[in-house]
Amino acid sequence: MASLKYYFQQGYRYLEKTVNDPPLAVNYLRYGSQKASQLQVRRLAKGLKVETQEVKRYYQNPTLEDLTKHIRKAAEGTPFVGVGSAGLDIYVLLRMLKPEVVVETGVEAGVSSSYILKALEDNNRGTLYSIDYRVPEGSLTESPALGLVPVEAIPQEKETGFVIPESFRSRWVFRNGKSSEILPGLLKELGRIDVFMHDSLHTYENMMFEFSAVWDYLPKGGLLLSHDTDFNNAFKDFSSRVKRKPIELTFRGGATALIK
Repeated sequence: MASLKYYFQQGYRYLEKTVNDPPLAVNYLRYGSQKASQLQVRRLAKGLKVETQEVKRYYQNPTLEDLTKHIRKAAEGTPFVGVGSAGLDIYVLLRMLKPEVVVETGVEAGVSSSYILKALEDNNRGTLYSIDYRVPEGSLTESPALGLVPVEAIPQEKETGFVIPESFRSRWVFRNGKSSEILPGLLKELGRIDVFMHDSLHTYENMMFEFSAVWDYLPKGGLLLSHDTDFNNAFKDFSSRVKRKPIELTFRGGATALIK
């Protein structure tokens, strides 16, 4: 059970967001988290000079439902069966940006990876480079709400990225290992990246390491994304350091974007 301190902290965060961004709060309360996320994506689109109608068209792509069904079926019987709306938002962002090189840390079942690869496939351009290592079943991780909790480990009989459709894998390059060991060399090898997404170890130290490592490799207009930014202040502190305004993709927190 979450501590009272956590609930007070979350309540303060929601109040702060409501005061600082009333339209987002109203959108969330009236229409729910998915519509609030789409509002944030439209705001990012405005900064990227992408028309609202184009964003709407990406969200309404009928083949996205086919991908979601595929993921749910492939993940059946595993801890990864739930598919949230964050994957759809990531898909739309990458359709807007049309990147050539995307790097992500943390793959596990490959849910977010599948939406990234779907965007690259529909753009007919780009490659996703993913870094991850297999966490043994029974491992624990630190949750800001619950303290130490079991990691959602990939079942022993499954491979990393097991939900990724076979038709997308020609655009996928997987590097096995910890980001602290693999990421610096990969960045030097690539020379430049267009989009980076963090979803690996959510400690303050590791998140700051990854954000700092990739920033100089992103061009102006490049995108830095992170899951679980509510775990600690790493994303907020990094945004302040580079003097950029973060945009949380969800009112309740967890996924945040930064345009260089």
